[in-house]
Parts: sequence; C-alpha cells; structure tokens
Amino acid sequence: MAYKLGVISDPEMLEIDLSPEDKFVVLATNGVWEVLTNKEVADIISPYVATRQAEKAAEALISRSY
Repeated sequence: MAYKLGVISDPEMLEIDLSPEDKFVVLATNGVWEVLTNKEVADIISPYVATRQAEKAAEALISRSY
C-alpha cells in the first residue's frame, strides 16, 4: 500500500564532510524535499538556528511542506 503512495524502501544516502561554516543539517523525507527546495528549507529553518529552537524549526518545516 505505501509503495502505491510513493514510499520507497531504498534510502538515498549521501556522505559529506561538515565544516565550521555549516549551521545545521536537515534530515527529512521526500515529503519535504518534493515540495520545497534547499533554499526554501534553509529560509524556514534559519530564524530558529540562533535561538536553538529545533522543535519549532521542525514544526515550521512540517507546516510549510504540508
């Protein structure tokens, strides 16, 4: 049933080296990445980075992608 909705069991994996300039990492499903660009995600998350409000950032991202 989930396959009919677009859920796949083969993860897409990427390995990168983080640097001190990196401010955050977003791990999300294709439910986010199919509707938002990297820039849009960064714009949504950025206001919450300085205040370290990860939960509020996640809520904003979910709300926007929904």
